[in-house]
Amino acid sequence: MKYDIKVTLTQTPKAKPEDESKLGFGRIFTDHMFLMDYNVESGWTDARIVPFGPLPIHPASTVLHYGAEVFEGMKAYRTAEGKIQLFRPMENVRRLNNSAERLCLPELDEEGCLDIIKTLVELEKDWVPHSEGTSLYIRPYLFGNDPIWVFTQ
Repeated sequence: MKYDIKVTLTQTPKAKPEDESKLGFGRIFTDHMFLMDYNVESGWTDARIVPFGPLPIHPASTVLHYGAEVFEGMKAYRTAEGKIQLFRPMENVRRLNNSAERLCLPELDEEGCLDIIKTLVELEKDWVPHSEGTSLYIRPYLFGNDPIWVFTQ
């Protein structure tokens, strides 16, 4: 399944790091991020790449009260020829879905998810470092944003 991804480019691109020996893990963020919504009736909808920024979240979201969140991490790096590669992306997608299933979060179509990641990396290709031993870290995650508290008796 291929998701129809809408792209909204940032109007204020950030400067790329000049010294790739000082990138620092989790300190520098690219210009864009991917978002998609889920509901039981329609499944995954509104696939979009938007300018990087805060996420609006309801105070009763299930992620805050029940820890309903899963994440993966993967890397995009350049080969000696300058081509961008992803390191084992399908294994990451499968682990993400396996974790989602365990937490009763909706799974993503594997091929569609891989296409999303490739689309975002292509858009952000100038953020993939050129120095040997460096990479762009990609952090796909899913979290429950349903504004409900569940109590049983």
